[in-house]
Amino acid sequence: MNHSQLIFRLIVLFLVSSGAGVRSFSTTLTEEQEKALMGAMEELTDPTKRQGNLKKDKKAAESDELVKEVGGEFSEEIYQLAAKVMETLASDAKGDPEKMEKILDKAAKDPASFAKTFSTDQKKILKQLGKKIERSKKPAIH
Repeated sequence: MNHSQLIFRLIVLFLVSSGAGVRSFSTTLTEEQEKALMGAMEELTDPTKRQGNLKKDKKAAESDELVKEVGGEFSEEIYQLAAKVMETLASDAKGDPEKMEKILDKAAKDPASFAKTFSTDQKKILKQLGKKIERSKKPAIH
């Protein structure tokens, strides 16, 4: 499994296990739902807020450890990509939490199919991130 595939699987694992929310500008969301989703997006992209959640949520903390183990110095970039994926997920589900949950459940069982739903930009970011991580893990030749 290459680093891009591993990062993708980590994103799916993190999103499924943490129940992370997403930002959505859908008019079908109530103001309360929008606030909750915006808060969850901030937890993905803001390390300080994320740490507060990790202290309360064991599954999210375990996923965070995997992200750090695989991503190393690029862990924050993994979280940024996860936030973009979640934004797309919210859009695809039209802000419906039940639809989002079904999509994530399916993604956990079949990550390859879920990867096909990534935008061209998200796929490009995933590939570039995988290459960065792979290069950082190779021992330097002297």
